[in-house]
Amino acid sequence: MKAYSILRANFTLLAMALSFACMAQQPVPFQNPSFEDQPDFGKPPVGWFYCGNFGETPPDIHPGGFYGVVTPPKDGQTYVGMVARDNGTEEQLGQRLAAPLVRGQCYAFRIFAARSEQYASFSRITGQPAPFTLPLKVTVLGAHRHCEPVAVLAYSKTILETEWQQLDFLLQPKAAFEYLILAATSANGEFYNGNLLLDAASPLVPCDCNSGMPVLERFDLPQPGASTVWKDWLAELNTDLEDGVLVQHLFETADGVVHYQNRYLLGLARFVQYSAGAKLRITFNPEHCPAQFEEKLKQEIERCGLIKKRYVFKESKTGNGCAMIAGIY
Repeated sequence: MKAYSILRANFTLLAMALSFACMAQQPVPFQNPSFEDQPDFGKPPVGWFYCGNFGETPPDIHPGGFYGVVTPPKDGQTYVGMVARDNGTEEQLGQRLAAPLVRGQCYAFRIFAARSEQYASFSRITGQPAPFTLPLKVTVLGAHRHCEPVAVLAYSKTILETEWQQLDFLLQPKAAFEYLILAATSANGEFYNGNLLLDAASPLVPCDCNSGMPVLERFDLPQPGASTVWKDWLAELNTDLEDGVLVQHLFETADGVVHYQNRYLLGLARFVQYSAGAKLRITFNPEHCPAQFEEKLKQEIERCGLIKKRYVFKESKTGNGCAMIAGIY
């Protein structure tokens, strides 16, 4: 292991520590914050669990050509569609947090929402086809147990717009919640058929209660067809992976989406997503890696939106490093 690589890793960790010095804790990330998965109906995206009413269907992963939903994603390749129904039921998605929220600490949370002009389904009251096109609100709930919300942490305006809307919430939990749940709720308390599209959930960023989301570093991800920078990102990432390090970056892209991931790995994952049939190939030497590093790297790759069939791990005994991105094929 090269001495300069060790120094570089230490300086990187120091820089991260300084950048979070004004925070009570580090950001709390979501698994699969951009709701990436194969488009499907009645299926929560990987990393999220369904918390709606018993006997009702889970949210849908769009765009997949069903229910008439054609809105393009805000971030990545897919997003989630949720509904509320005329029988009073509503769809919810939840996730166990990577770390419990700190009681009294303020957190900035950003997510993007829209309404689809079409969302065809069936009325639970009449059993007949019905449009689910009325607007809903986003409600953010805290819970101590799986699918058992006990507190409303925030709620949005009514989402009338069919273009993606940036929603910024200030959460100040009164308990150390271990779960966070997103619900599609009625705008006026009445029961009706409506829809809500969600994409690009930020981490929960500790912040000043009077200021909200802090000013973040800017980093631009590739657009479809753009391939001029991915080799530079590959070199940056491999310098860390050689030492068994995967630095997390808190940054914002030009479209307002907030990420807490390794920016180079996320950039490479997006490049793979935009390249038909491409896969990310990773080689690793377990003899030179920290304990469970392979599993942690796989989890991070999937948190960047790559499903299992879009990346390949191969054990290699050559070289003195822990791991490296061998290429995109």
